[in-house]
Amino acid sequence: MQSRSSSEDVIPINSRRAANALARKLRLQGGSAAEWYDLGTFLSRSKQFADAKQAFDTAHRKAPCNSQYVRAQANALSGMRRYEEALSVRRARPYSLPMDIAVIADDLKNLKRYEDAIALVQQAQETGKGSAWSRAVEGFAQLYLGNYARGFALLEDRFEADLTPAPRNVPKKRWERDLTIGLRLLVLPDQGLGDDLLMLRFGRSLAGAGVIGTFVARKPLKRLLEASDIGLKVIGEPYGAADFDAWCPVCSLPHALHFNAAPPKPLTLTVPEDALARGKRIVGTSGSAFKIGMCWTGNAKYPRNEIRSVSPEAFCGIAARPDVQLFSLYKGPAIDELRQSSAGERIIDAASDDQDLADAAGVISALDLVISTDTSLVHLAASLGKPVWNLLPFESFWQYGPEGDSTPWYPSMRLFRQPGPGDWDSVFRKVETELDALLQARSGGT
Repeated sequence: MQSRSSSEDVIPINSRRAANALARKLRLQGGSAAEWYDLGTFLSRSKQFADAKQAFDTAHRKAPCNSQYVRAQANALSGMRRYEEALSVRRARPYSLPMDIAVIADDLKNLKRYEDAIALVQQAQETGKGSAWSRAVEGFAQLYLGNYARGFALLEDRFEADLTPAPRNVPKKRWERDLTIGLRLLVLPDQGLGDDLLMLRFGRSLAGAGVIGTFVARKPLKRLLEASDIGLKVIGEPYGAADFDAWCPVCSLPHALHFNAAPPKPLTLTVPEDALARGKRIVGTSGSAFKIGMCWTGNAKYPRNEIRSVSPEAFCGIAARPDVQLFSLYKGPAIDELRQSSAGERIIDAASDDQDLADAAGVISALDLVISTDTSLVHLAASLGKPVWNLLPFESFWQYGPEGDSTPWYPSMRLFRQPGPGDWDSVFRKVETELDALLQARSGGT
């Protein structure tokens, strides 16, 4: 990898204004390879992968021997979900660095070539070229295939790989899988709210083994979990680390409990009475219509939120059906997307005034069906036992397996998968066809 000359006049890229200034300069003056690379890096961080690829292409033309620019080209292609092309670029040069192994394995995983990703990482481990990152990628690939013991064991490398921030203010001891009766275990949230809901089902196993578990719930989940019997005491921030003997992230519970069988049944949730009453008031105004909750996007801070998001316009066909009433379950800054869409007039905003996910659970409890992209709301609806149609990107997530329309992790969930990266049109055509059949059966039609 070549170092950048200190004589190059590079504009620091730390804002959109700086990026625009550099882009104008480069268009007028040509610019150095390093400047084009800096522009591409900013564009990548802004998720403008197509423009970033063009910038990296220019950097590579100017400095064809710089392997950093080749990696950047491939990473931009991966960001564009053009994984086969990314693999071709990566493999055009020797890929002996641990980071190269990890990103190639990740591209293979995203192409659903799980066995190939696993073989690549295991070969790298044998030759001393493995890394925490590549082991975590293998862990995800193993989970897609249902190899839970191996997969969850490898995912313990997610902290070293910086895929998950290391927790702070914890007891000195990390739980070492010992089921000591009376052990005071602090269970910490891990990754997203949906992951918490998915993994808290293992709290019953802790209680059954005599471990005194306490879960630190983030504010959106705290009230709902406090009302529910989850096998763990529920607290919020702050807490005293000295009050516990050991700690464990919630997504590490399957590994710590030696899980390697059919998934336990989902978390059992009890919705607070005031949230149930509120949900009935909101949903009850739609009379005899078939009541569907919808959501088109998730937390914008999730690194790849864009691949699991659609435009609210995608729900126009569903919203236009005279016997259906849609309710938006989304709460957050993207609500203006709904309000400004043509579908917004036919969709009731049922979530902007939510206090937390207990209120969302109250609304969901009063619905007939939830249709949503893969956010924490599908985990919430499925944990409530509500029928939920989960709209998945091509890459999906491990708990949904490599194919099929069901998942053993949530019996009430039906999966609608993209046949290729970005193909939401096929997903919604299938959803509308299946919805028509459901409505016809509901009305007693033949």
